[in-house]
Amino acid sequence: MLGELYKPSGLALETAKAVLSVDNPYAVNVALGCPNGCLYCYGPLASRQGREKYLTPRCPKKDPVDLISRQLSKGLDVEGVFISFLTDPYLPQLEEKTEELVNFLLDKGIKTATLSKIGTSSWFGNWNGMTIVSPYKDFSAKYEPNVHSPQERISMLEKTHNRGNYTWASLEPWPVSDIYPYEMDDIWDFWEDLSFADFLIFGKWNYDKRAKTEKARGEYADIVPLFEEFCHEYGIYYHIKSDTRKFIQPSSLQGETK
Repeated sequence: MLGELYKPSGLALETAKAVLSVDNPYAVNVALGCPNGCLYCYGPLASRQGREKYLTPRCPKKDPVDLISRQLSKGLDVEGVFISFLTDPYLPQLEEKTEELVNFLLDKGIKTATLSKIGTSSWFGNWNGMTIVSPYKDFSAKYEPNVHSPQERISMLEKTHNRGNYTWASLEPWPVSDIYPYEMDDIWDFWEDLSFADFLIFGKWNYDKRAKTEKARGEYADIVPLFEEFCHEYGIYYHIKSDTRKFIQPSSLQGETK
């Protein structure tokens, strides 16, 4: 049910566990749907809404704080909550409810993490995430038409970090060159712009045949070790998604580390 805590599964569970650093995370969707219009978004497929319908968020019938308060009163034991997989929790029409929910959960001693392309929490203690998958403004204009530019997102995240907050970035889905050409020097500079972050998560592009070719496999096999090298150099905690490691033959790669 929208607005209630639930246990994510599959790659969503992997993401929530990696971000929150807890074994049994919960998630909550403060709405279903998102007008950001990202062409790579898995939401329309996962929710079976269709892309056009998905552009209009549908909110819970009851306040998420009330719904979750009732769940907790029944003895639900929760270490951490990921907000949220099926919308951007800092859409203008959702920001107030999201902040109320973050504050409520933090007051209960429950970890919270948010993932957005347009905003971060004002509450100290929330783990603030931004999805940033390319440094190129033209990529963003094509694939993420209704969000802040990559540079604006990095700046917003860095300001949040400089206030003493935990910050992380999702570099997923990572576009291979057949989806959008890139220069490795630009990518390294992009990563260096994110070197303040506490945590980075990297994953491959899905739902596109251009990211399933042998050429794509080779690109991911080349870039993942470079990403690991970067994280080692800057002492950044990171996670490579399991489907990405499987795609590029994980036996040839090191595990995640600090």
